[in-house]
Amino acid sequence: MKKKNIIIEYVKIPVGKNNIWLTVHYNAKGSPIIIKGKMHGTSIKTNKEYSFYPCDAVAFYTGSLTDITGLGMSYIPTADTCMILDTVVPDSMGYETHIASRIIQEKVGKNLREFVAEKLHYKHGEICKALSAEQVDAVALSIYNIEYRKQGMIIGDQTGIGKGRVAAAMIRYGYYNGLKPIFLSEKPNLFSDLYRDLVDINSSELVPFIVNARASKTHIKNGNGDIVHKALPKSEQSKILKYKKTPEDYDFVCATYDQFSSKKSILKRSFLRAIAQNNLVVMDESHNASGTSNTGEFLQEVLIGTKGVVFLSATFAKRPDNMPVYALKTSISE
Repeated sequence: MKKKNIIIEYVKIPVGKNNIWLTVHYNAKGSPIIIKGKMHGTSIKTNKEYSFYPCDAVAFYTGSLTDITGLGMSYIPTADTCMILDTVVPDSMGYETHIASRIIQEKVGKNLREFVAEKLHYKHGEICKALSAEQVDAVALSIYNIEYRKQGMIIGDQTGIGKGRVAAAMIRYGYYNGLKPIFLSEKPNLFSDLYRDLVDINSSELVPFIVNARASKTHIKNGNGDIVHKALPKSEQSKILKYKKTPEDYDFVCATYDQFSSKKSILKRSFLRAIAQNNLVVMDESHNASGTSNTGEFLQEVLIGTKGVVFLSATFAKRPDNMPVYALKTSISE
């Protein structure tokens, strides 16, 4: 005998010019029934059966439909099989968000999980140990914008969704695609956070060149507090900065924004300007590097020549003067 299907959640999908609510078919283990990539549900008004792709959903709710407030909808990742974090997006953006990732999946000609696994050189099954489904979607969209549009991506997720994991994945992407990517952030202690994310995605072997001066606060530490990387002594560091090229012994570059805030920082500014050409820049807490400050104006100049940029900030658009730096490398300028 077969166990009865359990129907416990609701999903809204487009049918023709209208959107309809369905009750979703779940199996006895509490997982949605998916056949050939499609979920299945029953109209709450007509009892008609429908099959649909997860990314067709424009809203997704648990509980009674009378409880819906209209303030958000569940995000259903396009990437399949990896762990889902159970996140939400605004209703007003939900449809466009889901459709965008599905369109990109069609353009690259394969599932986003497979697409990202290939670009990051993960073997079968490894990617889901490194990234959640939502993070795979974010990395896929970032890579697509870089490779197909020579632009970038704004990751505006709130705290706890894993922007650091996405940053680490993009550093790994740069490394495996012939680049020596640049990681910029607000404070030097965030270098250690990045390292721990690299460890979590099986990329701890990547070696950073630290632009900041050698000091206890710029040391990169592992989860146990042990120092794993240090900035070079000033004399050795200066030689590299003057050479304006990331040495072969290093896989990526780390720096804080304040290293380039002064117009007197000629050496470090020249170094960054040179290594950023046709390179990937990952800007953590990017709202700190935008605006009309010396740093913001300098970075706008630098970003023009890059291959692509990934901006990470939950408050990236907190002020109008934040926006020009994003416009340089996203569709905001279009």
